[in-house]
Amino acid sequence: TLPDYMYADAAVQSATLARSQQKARRWLDVLDRHLIGNKKFLCGQDLTIADYLGVCYLTLGEVAHLKFDAWPNITRWVNSMKARPTWGKVNEGFYQYFVGGYKDGKFMSL
Repeated sequence: TLPDYMYADAAVQSATLARSQQKARRWLDVLDRHLIGNKKFLCGQDLTIADYLGVCYLTLGEVAHLKFDAWPNITRWVNSMKARPTWGKVNEGFYQYFVGGYKDGKFMSL
C-alpha cells in the first residue's frame, strides 16, 4: 500500500479497503452484466472511444495484479481490446514502467 493513502488506524484502513473492494466488485458486476453483456464492445458491435477509455481504466488494475476472472464479459472485452493491432506499441511504456515497475509489489485483490 502506498503510504500516502494509508490511515494510521489499522481498523480504519481495513474497513476502508473492505468497503472499496465491495464497491469495486459491484461496479464490475454492472459493467460485466449490463454494459458489456454479450456485446462485442461497450456501445454495441462498433468500437468507440468509450472502449478505449474504459479499457485504459481497467488495465490500470494490472499494476496491482488485479484479475477479472470473476467477470467473464469484462475479461473477453479486455482481451479483444488488447488483441488490437496497435495495443502493444501504444502501451509499451505503460507495461514497461508501470506494470513492470510494480511486478514484485504486494497488493490486495478483489
